[in-house]
Amino acid sequence: QPLSTPSQKSKPSDLAYIVYTSGSTGHPKGVLQNHQNLLHRVLTRTNTRHLCAADRLTHLTAGTSNAITNACLALLNGATLVSFDAREEGPAALARWLASEEVSICRIGVPLFRRLCENLTGNENLSELRLIELTSDTIRRSDIDLFKKRFSRKTILITALSSTETGLLTECFLDHDSNIDDDDAPVGYPVEDKEIRILDDNGNEAGVNEIGEITV
Repeated sequence: QPLSTPSQKSKPSDLAYIVYTSGSTGHPKGVLQNHQNLLHRVLTRTNTRHLCAADRLTHLTAGTSNAITNACLALLNGATLVSFDAREEGPAALARWLASEEVSICRIGVPLFRRLCENLTGNENLSELRLIELTSDTIRRSDIDLFKKRFSRKTILITALSSTETGLLTECFLDHDSNIDDDDAPVGYPVEDKEIRILDDNGNEAGVNEIGEITV
C-alpha cells in the first residue's frame, strides 16, 4: 500500500500534547502546548546548537516535556535519537554506551550527570561528544568542575533555565576556560523571541529591590 497524505491538517494553534507536571506545588497539573510552541522550542535549540542530520542525541527520560522536545529535535532535523534506560542499566553502562553510540549531544539530568562522572574511567572514547546540556535541577559550580575534569576541551557545557509551561527561557554556554565565581552556575541570557520581565501588582515593571512576579 502506497503512503497517502493525511487528510487532517494541523494549525499552529492546535493542541500538540499534554504533559503533567507538579512544578513547585506538589500537585500534578496538565500543561497544554500547541504546535507553534513546540516548533519554537525546536527552532531555538536547532539554531543555538547548530543541530544537523549528522548529530546523535540522547533520549534518557520519558513522560516529560524534555522527552518530547528531544524526540522532535531529532526528527525535525533528520538527526538520530538514541535511547538508554539509565534506571535499568546504570551509570557505568551509560558511560560505555555514550562512547559506543558516538553520541554528539547529550541532554542529561543533573543527578544522573553526577553519577555518570563518578563512573567515567578516562578510557572512554567520547571524541564525538560536542555538547552536554544539563537539565532538571540546580547546577552547581562543582558540576562545572566535574565537567572540566571528566570531558575534553572540545566539549561545550550548556546550562539553562526552563519550565514546562514556558519552555526554554535562558541558556549559557560554558567551556574549560569559563570561570564561575558563585556556588550556583549562571543560567545565562534570555533566548531569542523570549522577553522576561518582573512586574508589580499593577502590571508595571518592578524597580530595583522591589517585589514582583516573573512574567514571560
